[in-house]
Amino acid sequence: MLDKIRMHEMRMNKQNHSQVVTLNAITQKKKGLATELRAVIDRVKAMDYESKDLSNAISAKEHDYEEKMRDATGQAMLQKLKQAIAEIKVEVRNDILQEGVMNNILFSCAEMRRGQHHLYDEMADPVKVSETGTKNNTEEAQ
Repeated sequence: MLDKIRMHEMRMNKQNHSQVVTLNAITQKKKGLATELRAVIDRVKAMDYESKDLSNAISAKEHDYEEKMRDATGQAMLQKLKQAIAEIKVEVRNDILQEGVMNNILFSCAEMRRGQHHLYDEMADPVKVSETGTKNNTEEAQ
């Protein structure tokens, strides 16, 4: 009985030998194509990175070129100075406004008229301020 099974097995192997060889060849070919595909994918990635690097370099060069063209007339430094002066003017205007508001708040009370409050008298007479000086709370406490 075992001999019969063995004979049938050998006969099936002989009949399907060509199909097994063909399947093996197809499998090997698929492995080779997969390897080639991986190599192509890696090359495409490398080219993509190179393309991005070149694109960034082009953008940087274009920006440098635009900066140099703007500065070719020599107006860039002048524009920066004008902008800085305008900012300083705004700061001075704000400081003057704040100083005026503070003076108005300090000296707008009815009790702060001449002779009734030492701050008003000191502000009215700058010589007196420089002679006596104003004292803060810590100096008065000593």
